[in-house]
Amino acid sequence: MSHREMTFNSAGSSKATGLARRRPFIAGAAALFLAVAVSGVCARGAYAQDAAPDAKAKGTACQTTISACGCVITKADLYTLSGTFAAGSTFNADGSCIEVAAPNVDLNLNGATITGTSSSSGIGVFFLKRANNGVLEGFDATISKFEVGLQIESNNILTDYFTTNSNTTGILIHGVHGGAITDFTSDSNTNGVVIEDTTGSNINTFTAGSNTNYGVWVESSSNDQINDFNTQKNGGTGTYVGCAATGGPSGARCTSGGRPSNNNRIYDAFSGSNGGDGIAIDLGDSGNLVTDIDATSNTGDDAVDENPSCDHNLWFGNSITKAGSSCIH
Repeated sequence: MSHREMTFNSAGSSKATGLARRRPFIAGAAALFLAVAVSGVCARGAYAQDAAPDAKAKGTACQTTISACGCVITKADLYTLSGTFAAGSTFNADGSCIEVAAPNVDLNLNGATITGTSSSSGIGVFFLKRANNGVLEGFDATISKFEVGLQIESNNILTDYFTTNSNTTGILIHGVHGGAITDFTSDSNTNGVVIEDTTGSNINTFTAGSNTNYGVWVESSSNDQINDFNTQKNGGTGTYVGCAATGGPSGARCTSGGRPSNNNRIYDAFSGSNGGDGIAIDLGDSGNLVTDIDATSNTGDDAVDENPSCDHNLWFGNSITKAGSSCIH
């Protein structure tokens, strides 16, 4: 689905007009992340304090039919949600509704609405570091009112068709190698999508709008592919590559253990009416490719690169109304 086939309603959600979003997870998604280059090493960056450590999971083992919050998936199988997942439920010790603590798990959210008690605590669905090679199929599920709606810390996870809203962070992809996070909406959070310390992942076919800070934040991450997306009406920059927690781009390099974000591919997107810039790459982030971007009507620049002469970042084939750097084309 091209970003040109998306419309954006007043609530900040996307509506696909060219490709029906209501469909099961497609096997072709596996090809998406296999096509992404998988190299590079990232250090723990400025956002890491919000990522829960991968301690031993503590909680009741989930049954294959999950009827309430407060359980941990401890072995490979197909798990399907069926029940009420709302404020007042019993959560796991770390505040999560559902933890995935085993590899090769298929988790079907089955269109459920998962609601936490506060956007300042807990995690809706949490894939721990050892839960590699899993699949999450949303079937139009919604995760809201957690500190993090969906947190992924395991490699090669495939996800599809869900919404995160009214969280501090809608989706946090942290310390991950590989995977495809696709066909989702993350709106009305503080940050829509945070990609941190991650390499070789593909995040595509999504909308991140009406978030109070960034729509998409790429921090200390390299060799990732972000494409076919829409960022509109965010309070800060629509898509930001750098380490500033707010107000990016800052014109400063990453510090305090953060590493530059290099060699990412960002393409086929629309960014408009954001309170900051449309799309921005901060100082020290290099080797990134940005193409086929439509950016207009942003409060700051529609596109900006804080590196002198864009360093080794390559901007071409874009439609930019107001470019903050002469090297952006």
